[in-house]
Amino acid sequence: MMSRSFILLQLIGWLLFGAINFFSRALLQGGSWAEFISTSVLVLVGLFVSSVLRRFYHLSKVLSLPPPMLTLTAFGASIIAGICITLFVFIIFEPFAEALYNTPTLFTLMQFVSNIINLSLVMLIWSALYFAIKRYHRFEQIKAEKQQLDDTLKQVSLEALINQLNPHFMFNTINNIRALILEDANRARDMLSHLADMYRYTLNSNNNHLVTLADELTMIEDYLALMDIQLGGRLQTEFDIQRDTREAFIPRMMLQLLVENAIKYGIANKKQGGQLCLVAKRQEHSLFLQVRNSGKIQKSAQDSTGMGLNNIQQRLALLYADNATITMTEQDEQVVVNILLPWSTSDDTRSNS
Repeated sequence: MMSRSFILLQLIGWLLFGAINFFSRALLQGGSWAEFISTSVLVLVGLFVSSVLRRFYHLSKVLSLPPPMLTLTAFGASIIAGICITLFVFIIFEPFAEALYNTPTLFTLMQFVSNIINLSLVMLIWSALYFAIKRYHRFEQIKAEKQQLDDTLKQVSLEALINQLNPHFMFNTINNIRALILEDANRARDMLSHLADMYRYTLNSNNNHLVTLADELTMIEDYLALMDIQLGGRLQTEFDIQRDTREAFIPRMMLQLLVENAIKYGIANKKQGGQLCLVAKRQEHSLFLQVRNSGKIQKSAQDSTGMGLNNIQQRLALLYADNATITMTEQDEQVVVNILLPWSTSDDTRSNS
């Protein structure tokens, strides 16, 4: 479907072309109703052919072609469009050549070829303007998506920071570390390092939307080490991470948010504690991630958990369009979140650049 802006620009462009064409001929040969009618028909045919050309460019995804192929395609399509306009005008006016122009034929062979060349140039200029406008719109769209992604990442980082600055979390963490200082000074120092590293990662909102799985797991290990002390050994963790997946890119803070939700709503409130499992596997051209924890999907926690999932879904849509999925289900007394992302590593990025 044509957008309003395209229709408006089409009308303005072709009416301007028609006006310049009519008045330049009027200055050289004198104006007449025949010239006005032929120019009007030329404008209408130009509108029709350029609309068909736009449809061709859209269906053939010509803008995604390499520059040499894009240039060749534009040249070829413009020449064909110029021939079509000339033929349409010839077919329409040739029967009336004698009546309108007092001549047995509308075009001589030279005029016919000259018209094709001129109209091909016009269509080439039209194509260049079309590509420029499409590039500009795409640039603006990417800029808007990046801004939305930045806002979403900041929101996630802020939510994580608020969770971690929760007075209970801070009070319990500091109290536990203080107790450890007397019992095990080395472990207490390690806990302080975990706490510092965790906050450094959270505060490092440098607009890196993607991080390696290894970086995200390091932050999660810091968080789990602190939570293990708070939960008094009630937290059992299991990591099933394929070695080659550690260099794969994932959205920053995504797994962290899921792990926090799993502990907060699934394990922390259970007297006997529970188990948290993280799985990462490569599945052909995708990265499969799973966060699994003991418990059930609680209605009271659905709003908060749902907000977290919505946030992740929004980020996945911005980063991967329809190529990533996330689902949350309940299986055998466990809450299971499965994520499927397109496979991407720094090596892939370098080879594609």
